[in-house]
Amino acid sequence: MKLFLYPHPLLHLYGYDQIPLRGWGHPATLSVIVLLALAGLYLWLNWRDRRPGVFGLILFGLSYSVYSNVFVLAPDTMADRYLFIPSLGLCVLFVEALFRLGRVPLDASSWSGGLRSSAVAVAFCVVIGGFSLRSWIGNTDWYNDETLIANRIPYMQNNAAAHANMGMMHLNRSGRDASPAARQASRQAAMNSFKRALQIYPDFHWVWVTVGQIFAENGDYEKAELAFLRAQRLEPFSPDGYYSMGALYSLL
Repeated sequence: MKLFLYPHPLLHLYGYDQIPLRGWGHPATLSVIVLLALAGLYLWLNWRDRRPGVFGLILFGLSYSVYSNVFVLAPDTMADRYLFIPSLGLCVLFVEALFRLGRVPLDASSWSGGLRSSAVAVAFCVVIGGFSLRSWIGNTDWYNDETLIANRIPYMQNNAAAHANMGMMHLNRSGRDASPAARQASRQAAMNSFKRALQIYPDFHWVWVTVGQIFAENGDYEKAELAFLRAQRLEPFSPDGYYSMGALYSLL
Protein backbone atom coordinates (compact mmCIF):
# COMPACT_ATOMS: atom_id res chain seq x y z
CA MET A 1 0.00 0.00 0.00
CA LYS A 2 2.88 2.36 0.76
CA LEU A 3 4.37 1.77 -2.68
CA PHE A 4 0.97 2.24 -4.29
CA LEU A 5 0.61 5.66 -2.68
CA TYR A 6 4.28 6.61 -3.12
CA PRO A 7 5.99 4.33 -5.67
CA HIS A 8 9.59 4.66 -4.52
CA PRO A 9 11.75 2.71 -4.52
CA LEU A 10 10.41 0.12 -6.95
CA LEU A 11 12.56 -3.00 -6.90
CA HIS A 12 13.03 -5.83 -9.36
CA LEU A 13 14.03 -8.38 -6.73
CA TYR A 14 12.84 -9.12 -3.19
CA GLY A 15 15.31 -11.77 -2.07
CA TYR A 16 15.91 -12.92 1.50
CA ASP A 17 15.87 -10.89 3.87
CA GLN A 18 14.53 -7.82 2.03
CA ILE A 19 11.14 -8.20 3.74
CA PRO A 20 11.71 -9.19 7.39
CA LEU A 21 9.57 -11.94 8.92
CA ARG A 22 6.71 -10.54 11.02
CA GLY A 23 4.55 -12.24 13.63
CA TRP A 24 0.79 -11.98 14.04
CA GLY A 25 1.14 -9.33 16.74
CA HIS A 26 3.34 -6.98 14.70
CA PRO A 27 1.71 -3.62 13.80
CA ALA A 28 2.32 -4.22 10.08
CA THR A 29 0.52 -7.57 10.23
CA LEU A 30 -2.36 -6.10 12.25
CA SER A 31 -2.64 -3.23 9.76
CA VAL A 32 -3.05 -5.70 6.89
CA ILE A 33 -5.75 -7.55 8.81
CA VAL A 34 -7.60 -4.28 9.44
CA LEU A 35 -7.36 -3.32 5.75
CA LEU A 36 -8.68 -6.72 4.68
CA ALA A 37 -11.58 -6.39 7.12
CA LEU A 38 -12.43 -2.92 5.79
CA ALA A 39 -12.25 -4.19 2.20
CA GLY A 40 -14.60 -7.05 3.07
CA LEU A 41 -17.00 -4.63 4.75
CA TYR A 42 -16.94 -2.34 1.70
CA LEU A 43 -17.72 -5.25 -0.61
CA TRP A 44 -20.57 -6.40 1.64
CA LEU A 45 -22.17 -2.96 1.82
CA ASN A 46 -21.81 -2.07 -1.87
CA TRP A 47 -22.10 -5.40 -3.65
CA ARG A 48 -25.59 -4.83 -4.99
CA ASP A 49 -24.85 -1.27 -6.18
CA ARG A 50 -22.18 -2.55 -8.62
CA ARG A 51 -20.00 0.44 -7.86
CA PRO A 52 -16.63 0.76 -9.64
CA GLY A 53 -14.81 0.34 -6.33
CA VAL A 54 -16.35 -3.11 -5.93
CA PHE A 55 -14.98 -4.14 -9.33
CA GLY A 56 -11.60 -2.63 -8.41
CA LEU A 57 -11.32 -4.63 -5.19
CA ILE A 58 -12.33 -7.85 -6.93
CA LEU A 59 -9.78 -7.22 -9.69
CA PHE A 60 -7.11 -6.55 -7.08
CA GLY A 61 -7.97 -9.65 -5.04
CA LEU A 62 -8.09 -12.04 -7.99
CA SER A 63 -4.89 -10.83 -9.66
CA TYR A 64 -2.91 -10.47 -6.43
CA SER A 65 -3.92 -13.92 -5.16
CA VAL A 66 -1.66 -15.51 -7.81
CA TYR A 67 1.41 -13.97 -6.14
CA SER A 68 0.26 -14.00 -2.51
CA ASN A 69 1.76 -17.45 -1.77
CA VAL A 70 -1.55 -18.34 -0.10
CA PHE A 71 -3.09 -20.50 -2.84
CA VAL A 72 0.01 -21.31 -4.95
CA LEU A 73 3.69 -20.50 -4.60
CA ALA A 74 4.78 -17.49 -6.62
CA PRO A 75 6.68 -18.59 -9.76
CA ASP A 76 9.72 -16.45 -8.94
CA THR A 77 11.25 -14.24 -6.28
CA MET A 78 8.79 -11.47 -5.47
CA ALA A 79 9.16 -8.22 -7.43
CA ASP A 80 7.14 -5.01 -7.72
CA ARG A 81 6.30 -5.85 -11.33
CA TYR A 82 3.97 -8.57 -10.05
CA LEU A 83 1.80 -5.85 -8.51
CA PHE A 84 1.22 -3.83 -11.68
CA ILE A 85 -2.06 -5.59 -12.63
CA PRO A 86 -3.37 -5.70 -9.03
CA SER A 87 -2.64 -1.98 -8.82
CA LEU A 88 -5.15 -1.37 -11.62
CA GLY A 89 -7.87 -2.56 -9.27
CA LEU A 90 -6.71 -0.16 -6.56
CA CYS A 91 -6.61 2.64 -9.15
CA VAL A 92 -10.28 2.06 -9.92
CA LEU A 93 -11.09 2.21 -6.21
CA PHE A 94 -9.07 5.38 -5.61
CA VAL A 95 -10.47 7.16 -8.68
CA GLU A 96 -13.99 6.52 -7.44
CA ALA A 97 -12.98 7.87 -4.03
CA LEU A 98 -11.61 11.02 -5.71
CA PHE A 99 -14.81 11.49 -7.69
CA ARG A 100 -16.87 11.26 -4.52
CA LEU A 101 -14.48 13.58 -2.65
CA GLY A 102 -14.89 16.17 -5.39
CA ARG A 103 -18.65 15.51 -5.59
CA VAL A 104 -18.22 14.67 -9.25
CA PRO A 105 -20.84 12.29 -10.73
CA LEU A 106 -19.39 9.05 -12.04
CA ASP A 107 -21.14 9.87 -15.31
CA ALA A 108 -18.75 12.60 -16.53
CA SER A 109 -21.29 13.87 -19.08
CA SER A 110 -23.38 15.29 -16.24
CA TRP A 111 -20.52 17.09 -14.54
CA SER A 112 -21.44 20.69 -13.86
CA GLY A 113 -18.02 21.80 -12.59
CA GLY A 114 -17.57 23.75 -9.36
CA LEU A 115 -14.63 24.92 -7.29
CA ARG A 116 -14.32 21.76 -5.23
CA SER A 117 -14.56 19.50 -8.26
CA SER A 118 -11.99 21.57 -10.15
CA ALA A 119 -9.60 21.53 -7.18
CA VAL A 120 -9.79 17.73 -6.96
CA ALA A 121 -9.26 17.42 -10.72
CA VAL A 122 -6.18 19.68 -10.59
CA ALA A 123 -4.76 17.78 -7.63
CA PHE A 124 -5.34 14.51 -9.49
CA CYS A 125 -3.49 15.79 -12.56
CA VAL A 126 -0.59 17.03 -10.43
CA VAL A 127 -0.25 13.63 -8.75
CA ILE A 128 -0.42 11.81 -12.09
CA GLY A 129 2.21 14.15 -13.51
CA GLY A 130 4.50 13.52 -10.55
CA PHE A 131 4.11 9.76 -10.85
CA SER A 132 4.82 9.93 -14.58
CA LEU A 133 8.00 11.92 -13.97
CA ARG A 134 9.11 9.46 -11.30
CA SER A 135 8.51 6.55 -13.70
CA TRP A 136 10.52 8.26 -16.44
CA ILE A 137 13.45 8.84 -14.06
CA GLY A 138 13.26 5.31 -12.69
CA ASN A 139 13.28 3.79 -16.17
CA THR A 140 16.83 5.07 -16.70
CA ASP A 141 17.97 2.42 -14.21
CA TRP A 142 16.92 -0.23 -16.71
CA TYR A 143 19.51 0.78 -19.29
CA ASN A 144 21.27 -2.53 -18.65
CA ASP A 145 21.75 -5.07 -15.87
CA GLU A 146 24.69 -3.20 -14.38
CA THR A 147 22.88 0.13 -14.05
CA LEU A 148 19.86 -1.65 -12.58
CA ILE A 149 21.89 -3.32 -9.83
CA ALA A 150 24.25 -0.42 -9.17
CA ASN A 151 21.50 2.22 -8.88
CA ARG A 152 19.14 0.16 -6.74
CA ILE A 153 21.51 -1.70 -4.42
CA PRO A 154 21.25 1.14 -1.83
CA TYR A 155 17.60 0.13 -1.36
CA MET A 156 18.43 -3.59 -1.06
CA GLN A 157 21.01 -3.67 1.73
CA ASN A 158 19.38 -6.70 3.37
CA ASN A 159 18.81 -8.57 0.10
CA ALA A 160 21.17 -11.54 -0.26
CA ALA A 161 20.27 -12.20 -3.90
CA ALA A 162 20.85 -8.56 -4.84
CA HIS A 163 24.33 -8.55 -3.29
CA ALA A 164 25.12 -11.84 -5.04
CA ASN A 165 24.10 -10.30 -8.37
CA MET A 166 26.20 -7.26 -7.53
CA GLY A 167 29.15 -9.57 -6.92
CA MET A 168 28.68 -11.25 -10.29
CA MET A 169 28.53 -7.84 -11.94
CA HIS A 170 31.91 -6.90 -10.44
CA LEU A 171 33.34 -10.30 -11.30
CA ASN A 172 32.26 -10.03 -14.94
CA ARG A 173 33.67 -6.51 -15.09
CA SER A 174 37.04 -7.77 -13.89
CA GLY A 175 37.33 -9.78 -17.09
CA ARG A 176 36.95 -6.60 -19.13
CA ASP A 177 39.30 -4.41 -17.10
CA ALA A 178 42.47 -3.47 -18.94
CA SER A 179 44.95 -3.04 -16.09
CA PRO A 180 45.87 -5.60 -13.39
CA ALA A 181 45.07 -3.05 -10.68
CA ALA A 182 41.59 -2.47 -12.04
CA ARG A 183 40.99 -6.21 -12.32
CA GLN A 184 42.06 -6.74 -8.72
CA ALA A 185 39.85 -3.89 -7.53
CA SER A 186 36.83 -5.38 -9.32
CA ARG A 187 37.52 -8.83 -7.89
CA GLN A 188 37.84 -7.40 -4.40
CA ALA A 189 34.52 -5.55 -4.86
CA ALA A 190 32.98 -8.84 -6.01
CA MET A 191 34.27 -10.65 -2.93
CA ASN A 192 32.88 -7.92 -0.65
CA SER A 193 29.45 -8.29 -2.24
CA PHE A 194 29.55 -12.07 -1.93
CA LYS A 195 30.57 -11.82 1.73
CA ARG A 196 27.63 -9.52 2.39
CA ALA A 197 25.29 -12.00 0.67
CA LEU A 198 26.60 -14.78 2.92
CA GLN A 199 26.21 -12.61 6.01
CA ILE A 200 22.52 -12.26 5.18
CA TYR A 201 22.01 -15.86 4.03
CA PRO A 202 24.82 -18.19 5.14
CA ASP A 203 23.32 -21.17 3.24
CA PHE A 204 23.60 -19.53 -0.20
CA HIS A 205 24.92 -22.51 -2.17
CA TRP A 206 26.05 -20.98 -5.45
CA VAL A 207 27.68 -18.04 -3.67
CA TRP A 208 29.87 -20.52 -1.76
CA VAL A 209 30.78 -22.15 -5.08
CA THR A 210 31.64 -18.79 -6.64
CA VAL A 211 33.63 -17.63 -3.61
CA GLY A 212 35.57 -20.90 -3.70
CA GLN A 213 36.39 -20.36 -7.36
CA ILE A 214 37.72 -16.88 -6.60
CA PHE A 215 39.88 -18.26 -3.78
CA ALA A 216 41.21 -20.94 -6.14
CA GLU A 217 42.06 -18.41 -8.84
CA ASN A 218 43.88 -16.32 -6.23
CA GLY A 219 45.89 -19.34 -5.15
CA ASP A 220 44.23 -19.62 -1.72
CA TYR A 221 43.51 -23.32 -2.09
CA GLU A 222 42.68 -24.09 1.55
CA LYS A 223 39.89 -21.52 1.66
CA ALA A 224 38.67 -22.69 -1.73
CA GLU A 225 38.44 -26.26 -0.46
CA LEU A 226 36.48 -25.17 2.61
CA ALA A 227 34.07 -23.17 0.44
CA PHE A 228 33.47 -26.13 -1.89
CA LEU A 229 32.94 -28.48 1.07
CA ARG A 230 30.35 -26.06 2.48
CA ALA A 231 28.61 -25.98 -0.89
CA GLN A 232 28.56 -29.79 -1.04
CA ARG A 233 27.00 -30.02 2.42
CA LEU A 234 24.34 -27.47 1.53
CA GLU A 235 23.40 -29.09 -1.80
CA PRO A 236 24.64 -32.70 -1.75
CA PHE A 237 22.91 -33.52 -5.05
CA SER A 238 24.17 -30.49 -6.96
CA PRO A 239 27.12 -31.16 -9.30
CA ASP A 240 28.60 -27.66 -8.98
CA GLY A 241 30.38 -28.17 -5.68
CA TYR A 242 31.83 -31.54 -6.72
CA TYR A 243 32.93 -30.30 -10.14
CA SER A 244 34.64 -27.27 -8.60
CA MET A 245 36.34 -29.45 -5.99
CA GLY A 246 37.59 -31.79 -8.71
CA ALA A 247 38.96 -28.86 -10.68
CA LEU A 248 40.69 -27.62 -7.53
CA TYR A 249 42.34 -30.99 -6.86
CA SER A 250 43.55 -31.12 -10.43
CA LEU A 251 45.56 -27.97 -9.76
CA LEU A 252 47.28 -29.36 -6.66
